[in-house]
Amino acid sequence: MERYRSTHAALTAERQPEIDALSRKLSRQDQAIAAHHERQQVALSRAA
Repeated sequence: MERYRSTHAALTAERQPEIDALSRKLSRQDQAIAAHHERQQVALSRAA
């Protein structure tokens, strides 16, 4: 079990920069989607 934990920790540390970059990308995408939804709501309320 200790060997598994050690291997898992090493793999996680090795991939951490990639994980961080993907997390930042997802955050930016979430913000873009929220802004898009807000613009859609404004456009719909103006049209009504």
